[in-house]
Amino acid sequence: MGNGGEVQMLFRANDAVANLPDRLSEWTTFFAQYSPQDLLSNIWLLISLRPFSTIVMLIVVIALIAFVVWLIMVSQGALVYTAAQVYKSKRVDFASSLAHARPLAGKVFLLNFATRFVLYGLLVLLAIPFTILAVLNDGSGFGLFGIIVLAYIVTVPLAMIMNFILKYALIHVVVQGQAFWPAFVAAWHLF
Repeated sequence: MGNGGEVQMLFRANDAVANLPDRLSEWTTFFAQYSPQDLLSNIWLLISLRPFSTIVMLIVVIALIAFVVWLIMVSQGALVYTAAQVYKSKRVDFASSLAHARPLAGKVFLLNFATRFVLYGLLVLLAIPFTILAVLNDGSGFGLFGIIVLAYIVTVPLAMIMNFILKYALIHVVVQGQAFWPAFVAAWHLF
């Protein structure tokens, strides 16, 4: 509770639910104006007009995103490792924490990706019928009510559960050296 991660999620969900009708209307308008074919044709036009600068910019953006994701994963692993060392009353420094977490960045990324994939996959599956109803009824009625109920009553507890499972799995991977799947299963049992 100290860092407010799960509690803060409740406040963000409250704001998201309050603004949901406006966002749904904006999404409907956006997808009515711009099709995926328009996006692809615009990208192709940009590549054909300025191929070198577009490719260089794309490589720079991808490299920057990859570096930031790697840094986040290493930081999560280092934080868990440092907390475990402090709990064991051992001294730890910044360099040793990073050195321990660096090789685990791939596993930490897989855990983050898997928990987000499960969470968002379930939300999409649950939201499809309500979204169709809301779009067919021009953003009003039972579909919008279903999306609001889904967003607030189902999403928040599900996101909190997945967040706890992620934290527990990170502990199993970083501290106990478990592989991805055993750590995920152990985290579920611990939850």
